[in-house]
Amino acid sequence: MGGIGKTTLAKVVFNKLSTHFGKCCCFLEDVREKSSRTDGLVGLHKKLLSEIGNAAGTGSIDATDNGMKRIEETLRRKKVLIVLDDVDKSEQVEKLVGKGALFLGSRVLITTRHENVLQITRPKYEIVKYEMKVMSSDHAFQLFSRHAFNSDSPPNDDFGISKKILSTTGRLPLTIEVIGSMLRNERKEAWKETLDKLSKTLLEDVYNKLKISYDALTFQEQQIFLDIACFFIGEKKTNAIYMWDDCGLYPIRGIEVLKRMCLIKIGKGNEFLMHDQLRDLGKGIVNNENPMNPEERSRLWIKDEVLDTIKTKKMKNVQAMVLEPFPPKVHIKSEKIGRFEKLRFLELERGTFVGDLMDCFPKLTWFGWSAFDLKCELTNMCLKNVVVLQFSSIAGLDDMELWSLIKETRKLKVLELKWCHNITTTGDLSGCSTLERLTFRDCVGLRTIDSSIGKLKHLIELTVDGCNLIDLLVEIGELQNLERVILKGCCENFKCKSLLGLSLESILEDLVHRPNANLKGQLTFEIALLPPLQRLVLRGLYGIRELLALPISLTHLEVFCMSLQVVPDLSNLTNLVELDLHGGFEYGKQDIIHTGDSRWIRKLSKLEQLRLCHLHVPSPIELTSLRRLSQLHLCGVNLQPFTQVPSSLLKLNLKKFNSIALLSSNVKNLSDLELWHPQVEEIILDGLQLPNLRKLWVYDDGGPLQRFILSGMKMLKKFAIWECPKLDEIHIAGVLESLEVLRINECKSFGRFMYVKIHGKSSHESSLILESRVFNKLRDLNLQNNQKTLGIQVVGTSESLEELVLSGDHLQSLGGLSNLKNLKSLRIHSCPELRIDVWTTELPNECRLYINWCEKLVGVRGHYEGTVQGFKRHKSRLLICRSSCSSSKCPFSSSSNPHISSSFKRNDVESSCKSSMRPTVTLGPLCSSRTA
Repeated sequence: MGGIGKTTLAKVVFNKLSTHFGKCCCFLEDVREKSSRTDGLVGLHKKLLSEIGNAAGTGSIDATDNGMKRIEETLRRKKVLIVLDDVDKSEQVEKLVGKGALFLGSRVLITTRHENVLQITRPKYEIVKYEMKVMSSDHAFQLFSRHAFNSDSPPNDDFGISKKILSTTGRLPLTIEVIGSMLRNERKEAWKETLDKLSKTLLEDVYNKLKISYDALTFQEQQIFLDIACFFIGEKKTNAIYMWDDCGLYPIRGIEVLKRMCLIKIGKGNEFLMHDQLRDLGKGIVNNENPMNPEERSRLWIKDEVLDTIKTKKMKNVQAMVLEPFPPKVHIKSEKIGRFEKLRFLELERGTFVGDLMDCFPKLTWFGWSAFDLKCELTNMCLKNVVVLQFSSIAGLDDMELWSLIKETRKLKVLELKWCHNITTTGDLSGCSTLERLTFRDCVGLRTIDSSIGKLKHLIELTVDGCNLIDLLVEIGELQNLERVILKGCCENFKCKSLLGLSLESILEDLVHRPNANLKGQLTFEIALLPPLQRLVLRGLYGIRELLALPISLTHLEVFCMSLQVVPDLSNLTNLVELDLHGGFEYGKQDIIHTGDSRWIRKLSKLEQLRLCHLHVPSPIELTSLRRLSQLHLCGVNLQPFTQVPSSLLKLNLKKFNSIALLSSNVKNLSDLELWHPQVEEIILDGLQLPNLRKLWVYDDGGPLQRFILSGMKMLKKFAIWECPKLDEIHIAGVLESLEVLRINECKSFGRFMYVKIHGKSSHESSLILESRVFNKLRDLNLQNNQKTLGIQVVGTSESLEELVLSGDHLQSLGGLSNLKNLKSLRIHSCPELRIDVWTTELPNECRLYINWCEKLVGVRGHYEGTVQGFKRHKSRLLICRSSCSSSKCPFSSSSNPHISSSFKRNDVESSCKSSMRPTVTLGPLCSSRTA
């Protein structure tokens, strides 16, 4: 069932587990939808490989078989976490995770509406199924109230009708959100009318329930909704707004209405997001316009339907169309495309046109064309009403052809050219006086921008990325409305010397040069003379040795320069709120000498965030003058003379540090501390100096850290330490009375806690004793792959611990489980030497067990997931089977255990035995390397 919350739950599980997999994590959304597109699976292959740490060479993947082979090779070698969201066919699973074996400890989560998608050919894995349940009545009522009334419960007068409306939604979260949002601030008559409409739909009829919200939209809002559902999911909203505005659809208000009614969302990258149920609703509405005749519909996006419609000789009602004929590459005759007289949106990939196109696009406002190097005749195409124009990989497009196409445009707002290698200059742009956004990406032949660019008085954004541009002309300085300049991947001879006079109110971003660039030591433009500039990001400046003066208007500055030799004095930038200075070693060389110092930083009194990394110069001795500083990140900085920080500091991140003396200074408000790659053998943290510390993360990755001492840490809530191979013990002085989450993972030498002022202590170096008195608020305990931890013993009653996760090849004993009175979840996996009798353990009956590959656990063979009570029932059936079953294949014969009751009828016993011997086949969300 759609809209029940599968994707939401998968994201929660993914976020919770991802910390255990490093960079080898990937969440593939909308597999069903993306797989249906041309080259959709190839795109998913590239995303998967790039995110699980094997990005090299993904650009060469051009077929699914090639991608599958690369994925199988990677999954055999790496422990990964992968989510396949919204799968509807078994071949999608096979093509995305291959048919080979997975690396030990890997996890694959799958969300689907169809249980049969895991009928796949691959190594034998036991598959864990979790069937989503509908929301409880109380939670559903609270969700509805939040969207309809912005509170957890409705006013007394609306209580009754709210209950009635909720009863018609099937308690599906998506339906509740959409209906509740639609009714917010509406009159009682609208509520009654909505209840009447909902009551006339079947309880399981999600489509018609959601369509009630669609019907409540204005015509203009409906058109925007349908365009997004059919074409713009995952696309940035900027260009679409230009088109809708030209069509009189009032997009600014329309988008706000759709957001308020929970019909769309806007992502962090300003892109449109939409639930797959709402996407299917939009496409279903379009299909229902005329189920039998696609040419009578308003929008077309299915390849076969588009090709069939083009062949018909009737005039078409189609307003928007995407054609991706792969294969074959198509040639569309002008008389055929001319029958689409209402067309306002057209995207064509791997195709070209033939014939006279002068009168073919009278209403076209958006034209996207990717010819993929097909030879094209473009001389007779009129695009006078086009607002958004995008060309990609068009071999026939040269300087003259480009000029002839755009010279007559009267409304053009957006011009984007990608991989058009024959473009060497922009040509005369004076005819595009309305242009606001101009982009050249990977046009490797582009050398110059024509001086006519100075006449584009409305230009807001200029992007030149991956082009061999020589310089920017002085005329750019005349563009008084230009807010954003992105210059990326320019050649070694590039000179940016002409930005004087610009009003860059937003950001000059990503001035990045290629690694082989020869910039002769410094930036060559007078950036200091850009007084309105507030944000400046300089990344990857491989040839830069020093920076020139910067404008004092800057509030945010990021410099990431691996070849930087001179650390500049930026004390004049008194308006800085955020400063990030990252030096480093050029191409792995470690002999670059930095000159200058960073003591001027204490003069930047407005700083709130400060990051310093690999600046091999004297550090500021104190930063107490930075009274607004709340976040401080220091990496590769000599901290021995660094002793004073401001009391306003809330978050501190130290990497590759050789001293923690500054933690003895005034850090009483510090709440978040992260310690990465410490270069010390011992770390001592005192609660008297850190009375408000709530979160502590430690990551060593092979460093010298051996001892960790916590003293009087009364406010600490979360403590995680991982990959500290030499850490053998953690000393705890006092009671960790607020600690709720404790995770110790991948610490090969760790074997015990040492308690100070507590009589109990570890009996020997490989035994870990958990004192309940010390951890009296602990809810979540996670101990994984700590090789020296051979035994774990819980001492004293714990009323707080709810979740316990254990794994490790060397773990042999686990005692005191009966002391965990409120344990809700016990996960034990890959503990082949662990010996306990789960059946006789006095755990709460409702506690859920997740046990996998623990061969020596008494009472468990292979895998078990379920409650303790369910396990005991299952065990009872097996005991009966031992006594009564005569099957030669049954491992539990009466001869192996004569002390078993045989009071049940023989046919019931044999049925139970056969059931117990049947392999368990279940579905996501959790699948290990042995559980796909």
